[in-house]
Amino acid sequence: MASVATGRNTRILTLARVGFFLVIVAALGLGHWGMYVLSMSPKRPEMGRGWLDLIYYNLQLFALDSDPLGEAKWLPLQLQFARFLAPLATVYALFEAARALFATEWRRWRQRRRRGHVVVIGTTALADAIAENLRAAGRRVAQIDAADPTDLRDAGVGGAAKVYACADDRHDPGVNVLAALAACQVPRRRRTPLAFLARRRRPTLAVHAHISDPALALALQARRLGMPTADGQNLNFFNADELAAWVLVRDDPFDFGPTTAPHIVVAGLGAFGQALVVEFARRWRFTRDNPVQARVTLVGPDADRIAEELRGWKVVAESCELSPETRGLPYAVPSGTQDPPHRVYLCDQDDQAAVRTALTAVRLWAGGPASLVVRVDSMSTITGYFGGGSKPAMLDDIKHRLRLVVVSELVQAHPAIHSDLLERLGRAVHENYLRNQLARGVAMGDKPAMTSWEMLPEYLRDSNREQAAQIGEKLDLIGCTVGPRDAGVEFRFHKDEVEYLAKVEKERWNEEKRAADWTYAAERNDALKHHNLLVSWEELAEVEREKDRDAVRCIPDLLADAGLQVVRVEQARIPAQTRVDEAIGH
Repeated sequence: MASVATGRNTRILTLARVGFFLVIVAALGLGHWGMYVLSMSPKRPEMGRGWLDLIYYNLQLFALDSDPLGEAKWLPLQLQFARFLAPLATVYALFEAARALFATEWRRWRQRRRRGHVVVIGTTALADAIAENLRAAGRRVAQIDAADPTDLRDAGVGGAAKVYACADDRHDPGVNVLAALAACQVPRRRRTPLAFLARRRRPTLAVHAHISDPALALALQARRLGMPTADGQNLNFFNADELAAWVLVRDDPFDFGPTTAPHIVVAGLGAFGQALVVEFARRWRFTRDNPVQARVTLVGPDADRIAEELRGWKVVAESCELSPETRGLPYAVPSGTQDPPHRVYLCDQDDQAAVRTALTAVRLWAGGPASLVVRVDSMSTITGYFGGGSKPAMLDDIKHRLRLVVVSELVQAHPAIHSDLLERLGRAVHENYLRNQLARGVAMGDKPAMTSWEMLPEYLRDSNREQAAQIGEKLDLIGCTVGPRDAGVEFRFHKDEVEYLAKVEKERWNEEKRAADWTYAAERNDALKHHNLLVSWEELAEVEREKDRDAVRCIPDLLADAGLQVVRVEQARIPAQTRVDEAIGH
């Protein structure tokens, strides 16, 4: 929409400039003709008749002070037209000069007064992809190179809805963190300056900062969990490789044929390769119909160490059988094998090396369609020429076996790029609820909540998000916090902690329902906002109490799925009642 308006404005400006040029030509032509006719008239014998005189008299028309017009009692028709056209051209020329002189300041003022737009910081491939995707969706986008206070104000961060800090942080690791924090510090503008609406809530700001180091991204996510910034701002951190791996696995049809144990090979065990294994394990856990583990071969000089680290993820340990191979791809995929891998992922950071391997190692071509996946970054423009893209196919994609994927393009399609850790944890909360209910014999569809996340009503999604948002606060009540996953640190809830936090969760749920205008009724009716469980803990049936205990017991597993864990930093304790009231909002 913005691009359509911009194109229309450009066309109008072009037509105005063409018209201005025609007016000047007409004024000069008619003026010269008229001056000649006037000079030849016996009524003005004193006028100079040389061609320089006529040009001089003609140019004076544009200055509104031509000598022959001073005492003239008669003017030729040509000159009558020219003496009006010339001043009109002069006025427009002054307008154009003023517009050019103040255009930058005017544009800066307009940008500062924007509201509801998106600010993208950086000129990296990721920043460009995010900005392009947002514009295609009809969003107004301001993209800036740096994030100093002046640039942020000029981009209108005070009224923006979202900020994406995606500068190149490989050589300056703190650039996006500082940019995100600076964006949060810019004062928010109210939606209206009217005094009688002065108490109206300011628009919220969501800030998403890309962190290239996945360990640092995870550590910053842990510190943000359950800690929203003041004035409605939300600060979130993400890693492009992790999100890209999520999208790649999500879009995989998992068409492994009749086999019950798929085999994938991951060569290149950087951030993208490791994230790919974790996301594949998650997908296989919810896809498989039997407990058979998927076979995953890790290829790289440090494959043994990476395999040990990945086994620390509970979902990987449960869903995958990891086989490290340090000698290289020829040993992971022997020539002439009768059982080719279902997927081979080449995740080398060197694009040229990855593409060369895909195009020369013919032993990798034995799989089915899209079975050979190559991660590319700097060579992203080559992808469309292998067929299936927007460009004409000029290179054979090995009979549809080769698929080249670009991290920045995958990331901008990820819904989490526009959300935060709480959204992912909220989804995990719901999936854990489904597993527990299915284990108790509750079938899908028996209750409104017994459905997939995509089909879940928005108010139930919000409930899961709220539960996730309270994880950090719940842990704080018992002297614990959230930290990055560390295989050497074990955690277990004490029985009395589970019971206490289950009561806190029940009270939180009650407060959430009452705030949404739900009331108690003996029979549940979602349309009327009646709920039969809107009672105190003491009045709750034991089977329902167990659901709240499950919500507490699952916290370590929820965090583990996100690469986090519970860390006890103080001696185990049950807080005083005053802190209980604070925890549930009294």
